[in-house]
Amino acid sequence: MLTALAVANQTIAVIGPLLGGPFGQRADTGGMHHLAWIMLGAGVVYLLLTVFDRTLGRATDGDTSADTPQAP
Repeated sequence: MLTALAVANQTIAVIGPLLGGPFGQRADTGGMHHLAWIMLGAGVVYLLLTVFDRTLGRATDGDTSADTPQAP
Protein backbone atom coordinates (compact mmCIF):
# COMPACT_ATOMS: atom_id res chain seq x y z
CA MET A 1 0.00 0.00 0.00
CA LEU A 2 1.40 3.36 -1.03
CA THR A 3 1.41 6.20 1.42
CA ALA A 4 0.56 9.77 0.44
CA LEU A 5 4.25 10.69 0.72
CA ALA A 6 5.27 7.91 -1.67
CA VAL A 7 2.63 8.98 -4.19
CA ALA A 8 3.73 12.62 -3.94
CA ASN A 9 7.35 11.59 -4.41
CA GLN A 10 6.51 9.58 -7.53
CA THR A 11 4.44 12.45 -8.92
CA ILE A 12 7.29 14.92 -8.44
CA ALA A 13 9.75 12.49 -9.99
CA VAL A 14 7.61 12.19 -13.12
CA ILE A 15 6.33 15.76 -13.53
CA GLY A 16 9.42 17.61 -12.27
CA PRO A 17 11.58 17.09 -15.35
CA LEU A 18 8.69 18.02 -17.62
CA LEU A 19 8.24 21.37 -15.91
CA GLY A 20 11.95 22.07 -15.62
CA GLY A 21 12.72 21.36 -19.27
CA PRO A 22 11.83 24.78 -20.69
CA PHE A 23 13.85 26.57 -18.03
CA GLY A 24 17.19 24.95 -18.78
CA GLN A 25 19.71 23.29 -16.49
CA ARG A 26 19.65 25.89 -13.73
CA ALA A 27 17.00 27.81 -11.87
CA ASP A 28 17.94 31.43 -12.48
CA THR A 29 16.11 34.65 -11.71
CA GLY A 30 14.68 35.04 -15.20
CA GLY A 31 13.29 31.51 -15.23
CA MET A 32 11.75 31.93 -11.80
CA HIS A 33 10.09 35.18 -12.84
CA HIS A 34 8.75 33.45 -15.94
CA LEU A 35 7.35 30.63 -13.82
CA ALA A 36 5.82 33.14 -11.39
CA TRP A 37 3.97 34.88 -14.26
CA ILE A 38 2.63 31.54 -15.49
CA MET A 39 1.44 30.62 -12.01
CA LEU A 40 -0.12 34.06 -11.50
CA GLY A 41 -1.98 33.73 -14.79
CA ALA A 42 -3.28 30.29 -13.85
CA GLY A 43 -4.41 31.60 -10.47
CA VAL A 44 -6.33 34.47 -12.09
CA VAL A 45 -8.00 32.06 -14.54
CA TYR A 46 -9.07 29.76 -11.69
CA LEU A 47 -10.33 32.72 -9.64
CA LEU A 48 -12.42 34.01 -12.55
CA LEU A 49 -13.82 30.55 -13.26
CA THR A 50 -14.86 30.24 -9.62
CA VAL A 51 -16.36 33.73 -9.38
CA PHE A 52 -18.42 33.38 -12.56
CA ASP A 53 -19.49 29.76 -12.05
CA ARG A 54 -23.28 29.97 -11.86
CA THR A 55 -23.61 26.33 -10.81
CA LEU A 56 -22.10 26.94 -7.38
CA GLY A 57 -24.81 27.27 -4.76
CA ARG A 58 -25.12 30.21 -2.44
CA ALA A 59 -26.10 29.71 1.19
CA THR A 60 -28.78 32.06 2.50
CA ASP A 61 -29.71 32.81 6.08
CA GLY A 62 -32.45 30.17 6.14
CA ASP A 63 -30.52 27.57 4.14
CA THR A 64 -28.61 25.18 6.41
CA SER A 65 -28.35 22.30 3.95
CA ALA A 66 -24.65 23.02 3.42
CA ASP A 67 -24.01 22.50 7.13
CA THR A 68 -25.70 19.09 7.38
CA PRO A 69 -24.01 16.09 5.77
CA GLN A 70 -26.30 13.98 3.62
CA ALA A 71 -26.41 10.19 3.98
CA PRO A 72 -25.28 8.29 0.85
